[in-house]
Amino acid sequence: MSELSVLRWIAALTGISAAIMVSLHLSQKFTAWGFVIFTLSSITWTVAGWMEDEPSLMTQNIVLTIINLVGIYRWFDFGRN
Repeated sequence: MSELSVLRWIAALTGISAAIMVSLHLSQKFTAWGFVIFTLSSITWTVAGWMEDEPSLMTQNIVLTIINLVGIYRWFDFGRN
């Protein structure tokens, strides 16, 4: 199995896991960690897009990384008491 193939599988499986975690919303922290895993998935997809010279895949996942970082900020309750 090539490095790119492994990377794509990691991206896919972390994305699936994160979607399940966020959709279940078992607790605030659980959902927050779902966004962390989503971020890892998006970064991994961005790298795969770069390796495959797929600008659309890179662009989509750069935007999703930003969205996921907002989710992390909101769900981990940074800066609030």
